[in-house]
Amino acid sequence: MPQLTDAQCRAAKPRKDRYQLADDRGLSLLVHPNGSKYWMYRYSFQGQRKRISLGQYPDVPLRGYSRCVPGQPEVGQTWNPGARDLALDVCKSVELGEDPAKLKATHAKSEVKPEDTFRTVALEWHRVQSTGWSDTHAEYIMARLEKDVFPRIGKKPISLVTEEDALRVYRAVTDRDSLDLAVRVLEYVERVLRFWNLRPFSQKSLRERGLLLRTKATRHHPACTDVRSYRTLLHRIEAGTTRESLRIGLRLLALFFCRPGALQRARWREFDLAKRLWIIPGDRIGNKKKKTALSEEHMVPLCTQAIQLLGRLRVLSEGSDFLFPNPLNSGVCVSDRAFGDMLEALGYKGKHTPHGFRASARTLMVEELEMGQTEYIECQLGHITKAPNGRAYDRAMYLRQRTELMQTWGDYLDSLYCNRIEDSLQSLSVV
Repeated sequence: MPQLTDAQCRAAKPRKDRYQLADDRGLSLLVHPNGSKYWMYRYSFQGQRKRISLGQYPDVPLRGYSRCVPGQPEVGQTWNPGARDLALDVCKSVELGEDPAKLKATHAKSEVKPEDTFRTVALEWHRVQSTGWSDTHAEYIMARLEKDVFPRIGKKPISLVTEEDALRVYRAVTDRDSLDLAVRVLEYVERVLRFWNLRPFSQKSLRERGLLLRTKATRHHPACTDVRSYRTLLHRIEAGTTRESLRIGLRLLALFFCRPGALQRARWREFDLAKRLWIIPGDRIGNKKKKTALSEEHMVPLCTQAIQLLGRLRVLSEGSDFLFPNPLNSGVCVSDRAFGDMLEALGYKGKHTPHGFRASARTLMVEELEMGQTEYIECQLGHITKAPNGRAYDRAMYLRQRTELMQTWGDYLDSLYCNRIEDSLQSLSVV
């Protein structure tokens, strides 16, 4: 049965974070902090869970209605579809074997005219594509377009944008010594042009002709991946003289081996201590390499050691919404450099980073704890997007096995703190 009413949609007020009002069968109203409201619809296509934007409220109402066209009485009444009507259209497209998201992108392209500017097309491209991005990723790309692209080619008609225009954008960014950023910005320009079915250049051809500078080789995050160096790291963290909350934060990173930004911006409402779970919102687990399902939540089972540390941290956070509030303003979280700066202060610059806890955990679980079921580890790292049977990512996938894995890992770290490495390997039960 439908749950939403038009009165509820009108009365929905913005909050600090975006939130959804659920209607029925996958339809929901997404309310952003700036007050804008968008209809979102979740559906499954060929075994994958997807979502699509159905328009902005109140331009697209909850229910459709008939109306007269102003100034055209001969037309009579026309039907103005509502969000529920559009959701039914999506269902019909899926039944016919057509992906509604691709149909929407094709329709958006057909509405672009040759005289439209690059900026106009780029904004339309961003609007269509951003339904599958996290908020952070969408905001980042828009900021790059606004700063590096639009000032140079934003006003130029899309049909007249050339390879030289793209190189002008690229060189302007490289002049700031931002070589990797320049490559990403050039990719955004290329994707906007392809959105309009233009291919005046490709990065591959530019590189082959020597028009692009050589980027730095990919480097992995430094990490302590052998048992003795990792034990020393844990001991130094515990003996550190910096803020106790940050020392607890590094210990939680070791226990959770999550992406550092997810823990840095974590809020207390995400933790269910009764169910022993931390549920990370989907917009904080996105990976630019698309190893994760960007819009899905991620569950982290809480071992006994983590719950004890969270209890200590709750007292230190002094009523803030954040686990790690900024000491100068409890209404925001600590800087994204906070954990990294502490590791550098402990002497680990170039040796171990906050992200390195992920590599450490995976290596030690496989090599020291001899955990053969690596799919459980990969799922806990957030690297699995599909279950073995091909269905879409499920946030509760392998939850029982991952709960056992996380407790085993917590017990193992306890043994490292107590210098009982060899004994612990014999006594711990391996998942």
